[in-house]
Amino acid sequence: MVTREAERRPYATWALSRIHERAMRGSVRYGGTRVQLDVDNLGLNVDDVCECLATLEESCFQHSERYAADGPWNDVYRRLWAPAGRAPDDLYIKLRLDRGCLTITLCSFHQSR
Repeated sequence: MVTREAERRPYATWALSRIHERAMRGSVRYGGTRVQLDVDNLGLNVDDVCECLATLEESCFQHSERYAADGPWNDVYRRLWAPAGRAPDDLYIKLRLDRGCLTITLCSFHQSR
């Protein structure tokens, strides 16, 4: 099996204000079962994930990437974060908004590897 290397660019595809807005409304879906497992392994729930996304900062942005020329762009963030009262984790977060920018699709949410 050949895995294509991701195409990257140094600027965000999705407006951070839109991400904040969607996260504050709870409009987040997991892009696969792996994301759910990773969130569970961190001891978090969807409300925690929404809180984390609603407080992302521009300084956390790493790059945008996509895996096919006509595929969707995903924004990648890294940040230290944890719910109140816990030690923060160094998180790797990959996400995109749907075409109508109504829902965040979370593609990755785990400790940085």
